Formats: sequence, C-alpha cells, structure tokens
Amino acid sequence: MNPSSPEFVDETPRRARRAAQEVEAEERLGHHWVTVLATARPLPRDFNDNRGALPVWVEVNADWRQSGAAFDLQQPLARAVRLVVVGVPTRTHAARLKAELDTALCGRERAGEATELRHRFRNAIDLGPPETWLWTLLQDALVACELSLRGFEIISRAEHDAAVAAEVARRGRKGR
Repeated sequence: MNPSSPEFVDETPRRARRAAQEVEAEERLGHHWVTVLATARPLPRDFNDNRGALPVWVEVNADWRQSGAAFDLQQPLARAVRLVVVGVPTRTHAARLKAELDTALCGRERAGEATELRHRFRNAIDLGPPETWLWTLLQDALVACELSLRGFEIISRAEHDAAVAAEVARRGRKGR
C-alpha cells in the first residue's frame, strides 16, 4: 500500500495461468480485497465546468486485479487508478471495511457541500489530492473495523501470495 504510486487499472500485470491447486488454495484461504479507486484526473461535469469532479469509489473483489476493470472498460476517456488495495481475511471483513470507507467518503463529501455523483461514485474534489486525505480516511475505517470485528487483520499481496504457496505445499505433502 503505497500512496505515492497509484496503479493504473489498464496497466495491471496479467496473472500467469494458475494451477488448479493454486486456485483451490486461494478459495480455501478466502482472502478478499478492498480497493479505493478514482479517476486519474478530475473530470468536467459539463461544458463550462472548470473545476470538475473527482469520482472516487470503493470495490470488494476476491482478486485485486479485477478492481476497476468494469469501469475501465466502460469509460474509454477516463483512466481508473487504484489509490490503495487492502487485503482482509473474509468477505464479511471486506464488506465491513467497504461500508466504513463509503460512510467516511459520504460524510466528508456532504460536509464539504459537494454534490453527489451517480451510483457508487463520490466526489472527492473538495478533499484535495488523495495523498492528503486517503490515509486518514483509511486509518479511521480500519480502527472502526478492528473495534467491531474480531480477528480483523490486513493482508498484503506478498503475504497472500506466500500463504497460497504455503497452502499448496502443505496440501502437496498431504497428498503424497
């Protein structure tokens, strides 16, 4: 999770074809990913709009590489950027973290008197550059999750990959 280097969704490295054991190991582990995404730059809301809007949204996926993919395919003129990707142990934990992040974004949006955008998008133009507000928002949401859910932990991509490899190795030894 590095705030200074957002990842463009359309530059996500392709995942190598996984063995059936790796797919099963990932399913057994049950890790899910909560991703905060935005457009790469503010977008104009109409022809005379000099200020624009910065659409921000939160997604939950079983594979972090899938985050933002639907938006990116639907919007050829706006590039989606992953601001932060957080791994959690279960779908329940992911849903709770997403709810906390959505609440934090909506609350700050209304306090800044910004207008809401359509559907799942929140306008973060009044919050400033993401590096000034993202980590505070994320830390607040994580603290709320830790207080309300037992066993709440964060999983990095490297830890996830190591856990999958360990699970495959453990199952491989059992099968012999």
